[in-house]
Amino acid sequence: MEIIKQPRKLHPEYKKNPQRFLRDFCNISGESDSPFIVFPEKIDKAFTHGIDNPYSDATLRFSDDWEIQDIEKVRYMHLDLSKNKCATGLSMCYCPFFVEGQVEDRGVVKQIQMPFVKFDFVGAIKSAPGEEIKIDDVEEIIYDLGYRGIKFGLITFDRFASLQMKQHFQSKGYVCVENSIERTANKIVRVFRDTTHPEGIKRVSTNRQYLEGFTSFKELLYGDRIAMPFHPILRKEIRQARIDFIKNRVDKLPNGSIDMFHSACGSAYNLLNNVRFAEEDTLLDDPKMQDPFYAKHNINRETITEESESARTGYVEDSFYIQDDYLDDIYL
Repeated sequence: MEIIKQPRKLHPEYKKNPQRFLRDFCNISGESDSPFIVFPEKIDKAFTHGIDNPYSDATLRFSDDWEIQDIEKVRYMHLDLSKNKCATGLSMCYCPFFVEGQVEDRGVVKQIQMPFVKFDFVGAIKSAPGEEIKIDDVEEIIYDLGYRGIKFGLITFDRFASLQMKQHFQSKGYVCVENSIERTANKIVRVFRDTTHPEGIKRVSTNRQYLEGFTSFKELLYGDRIAMPFHPILRKEIRQARIDFIKNRVDKLPNGSIDMFHSACGSAYNLLNNVRFAEEDTLLDDPKMQDPFYAKHNINRETITEESESARTGYVEDSFYIQDDYLDDIYL
């Protein structure tokens, strides 16, 4: 076997997409249609965290004994309605904590705190043969979650969703917008107390990185930063997802399904776009990026005490929101 040496700086490109790397950098051609996730062991590892799936595809209900973990954390969802409207993929996730990670910025490697993504549930709503999904079934699930005390940061729908359904959720105070994962032209970012964005969101271009929703999910898998309750259909959809390099799209196998995978990618993508990546070694040292409380009181990470954190809470109440170097943004 011939060993092809490549510069170390290209290693991140290889991790993102080994097939494309071989094609573009090593001149090794392959099939135009290849597995999207090339390390199946990473898929299996995401399901090994002992999370029970409280949602039943058969009854469209949650378990009566479901004990929601970290209920104070904000949740993110994406609902993916199939093109023929016979099935809807459902999922909900949140960030329970951050993990150590590295990113390279203009040749400089930075240590950062990266969100770990945990899914509360995954599932689907399926209609009877020849029928379409009932809007009431989808709405009842969302309202049930709200009744259980879930706080939603963002709910997105794909382009096949019903306008009526979105309007119903918006009338209840939920922030929900249309955003396609199949061809992601924009990321949806929540904004607060901003009169220029009355809907509470802004759309940020992906700069034609139309597969960013999928690649973000792949990076979570490859980085071991994701935990999911086991669902045999979701596992099958992830393993069978194919990437077509010519059409630049991720799709299912013939006669297969991909709705639940789309939903999981969308939910995780919503979270990643709204939970900060905190640069551990630079933010506190850069005056331009300092937290306003720490800057005002000349506090660094070594001198943070319970008293300073208590005082910081009072300062936050006057400044509307703060950006913490280790926690999610807190909005008041």
